[in-house]
Amino acid sequence: MRQRKKLSERLSCPIIKTDDFFLQPFQRTPESLNEPGGNIDYERFIEEAIKPATKRADFSYRQFSCTEMKLKKEKRIPYSDFLIIEGTYSHHPLFGGYAARRVFMRVSAAPEIE
Repeated sequence: MRQRKKLSERLSCPIIKTDDFFLQPFQRTPESLNEPGGNIDYERFIEEAIKPATKRADFSYRQFSCTEMKLKKEKRIPYSDFLIIEGTYSHHPLFGGYAARRVFMRVSAAPEIE
């Protein structure tokens, strides 16, 4: 988690987490939960994150709370030349080729000592 924040600070850009786009309870089916990345609301991610991010302006999206199992407040994303989209399935083929760059980070489980 800290590495993601450090990268965001270094690039002076916001982060969008695909965890904010988990399926709501009424959307979950055994079929969707058995497919890779099937716990993500693909359509909402495209409509609320990918499409607005291409407009080169501030935007917001609704965050999903796993503890409350519902959509919560909107998260404002300020415009930036860079935007980090974080998550295991952030480059699922259904999202198309929206990314200019892709970075894979392997992070150890050991705590960082500063």
